[in-house]
Amino acid sequence: FSRNVTVYNPLAAGSSGDQFGYSVSFAGDVDNDGYDDVIVGSYGDDVSGDMNGVAFVFFGSSSFPVISNIQEIDVSTTSKNISWDTDKTANSSVKWGVSSSSMPDSNSSANLINNHLITLTNLITSTTYYYNITSCAAGGYCTEEGPYNFTGGPSFPSISNIQETVISSTSESISWDTDVTANSSVKWGITASSMTSSSSNVNYAIAHNLTLTGLITSTEYFYNITSCTFLDVCTEMGPYSFTSLHQSQGEIIVVSAPELNFIWVILLFGLAFILFILKK
Repeated sequence: FSRNVTVYNPLAAGSSGDQFGYSVSFAGDVDNDGYDDVIVGSYGDDVSGDMNGVAFVFFGSSSFPVISNIQEIDVSTTSKNISWDTDKTANSSVKWGVSSSSMPDSNSSANLINNHLITLTNLITSTTYYYNITSCAAGGYCTEEGPYNFTGGPSFPSISNIQETVISSTSESISWDTDVTANSSVKWGITASSMTSSSSNVNYAIAHNLTLTGLITSTEYFYNITSCTFLDVCTEMGPYSFTSLHQSQGEIIVVSAPELNFIWVILLFGLAFILFILKK
């Protein structure tokens, strides 16, 4: 511009005679936010004097929120939470239905936040649902993603990485993983149809480990693994089998005090009998 101008942001042009947009120029990154900015001239604007002119600076930005970290979380057998994050504060909205082309149900929140959570209700078990996520930042800049889908009803835990670890000739460790947090239970016995012994842990975890005790050496055992979510949705796998360890020569046997006293009595009687025979 050839005149002395005043820079304003963000003002709107006053009238048609202001010639807003007569000249436009690249301004570089004026506010150092990583986005280019633009200067728009309005040489006829008289906000600071008759026909003194104004230059408007429009700051560039990524105005549309970026959606990430979408998760589906079981709440009950008929409801599910959908959560996601946005890189800037925005509102929250989810539409869903049994067809990707028709999503009549919706739930939303007008709060401008970065971490979003919307609950989908009245779901039917074993029914496939489709949903779209929308977040709008200030100024009406909206991002919509989808369709995504899930099956109505709670998710059954998936059991994997089952391992058997020998502890001693009378005990064995069973470990496994689940894809969601769940409790732990193992039943075992000497036949696949009769597993009368059990061990469990009510704590919810994804890495599980239980110890089977009181085993008979060199005996085949059968066992089932069960893990249940907090909604009491369970997955059972088995039967699996293993053979308990044969008692090795170097294995330490723990003997109680009464048993030790009995052994000493037997040894003393035996020694006395041998001395009696030798004297004869």
